[in-house]
Amino acid sequence: QSYLRVSNVSKKYSKKFSALTRSASILIIFFVSNFISVPPSFQDIVVQITSTTAIGYILYIHVQLYAIFPVLVILPALLVFVLVHFIIQSSKSDAQLKLARLFPHTNKKNKVTTFTPEGAIIADEEAN
Repeated sequence: QSYLRVSNVSKKYSKKFSALTRSASILIIFFVSNFISVPPSFQDIVVQITSTTAIGYILYIHVQLYAIFPVLVILPALLVFVLVHFIIQSSKSDAQLKLARLFPHTNKKNKVTTFTPEGAIIADEEAN
């Protein structure tokens, strides 16, 4: 029955930054739609200039860091690795929590745990 699958999604939206993210998304969509409407050769030029500039500045920053202290060259890559690691771990724990809410599971003591849509435990009952 469909009413059993209804969940509260109000906590997924941040009221603090909703105006900022909405205006940023409107601006991004505006620029992307205008960028798509230009001829493909001009798109290629813009993409190549942007990527060359970004790679050049990254290389320039690495050369400056190497001039300060050679070990500092590793810091940006390490920072990116740590951020990616935490994003992956966060999404994995969110997925596990969603699965736990979706399917009641049996724990080691042969009890079934039932969750509310908000994530609170309703009851631990003996499984038959």
